[in-house]
Order: sequence, then structure tokens, then C-alpha cells
Amino acid sequence: METSPETRRLLRDYYQLLAKLGIETIERGTRLQHAKWMCLFAEGNIEDEVKANRWLGFVQGWLIVENIFSLDETRTHSREGRIIKDDRAAQS
Repeated sequence: METSPETRRLLRDYYQLLAKLGIETIERGTRLQHAKWMCLFAEGNIEDEVKANRWLGFVQGWLIVENIFSLDETRTHSREGRIIKDDRAAQS
């Protein structure tokens, strides 16, 4: 199954947010650097929806651990397929 446009958009949104926060893109860097790399790689290279969602969940996990988003916020992102404007990190 091909990766959905919503999953690709959410990966792109997280990548852009991490860029806005000044996080570098490094494959084996810090948690957030690696998460940013995963967003970039997955959005352009993973065609399988199941695999893309595993990668998305991994990225969301680090965003929760780093207190960028809450679990409830990432659930909303997944339901909506995008970062919601009201989220605190998206407004920073």
C-alpha cells in the first residue's frame, strides 16, 4: 500500500517544525536530529504505508519525550494528517 498524502504531509510538517527549532538533519545525531533525518528520508523514500507509519510513530515518540508535543497532540496530528495551528510548538 502506498504511503498516504496525510502521512507524507505530517512527516513534512514535523521536518519543517524541527528546522524552525534550529535542529540539524543528522542521521546518527541526537534524538531530534535523527528524528528530523527520519522525516526527510521517509517522506521521500518510503512507499509502504505501514512502514511509513512506524517511522512516523517513532518520530512522534521523540517529540513527546522532548516535550515538544503531548501524546494527545500527536494523536490529533495523526487523525488530522497535519499539525494543528493551536498546538503550542507550532506557534513558537
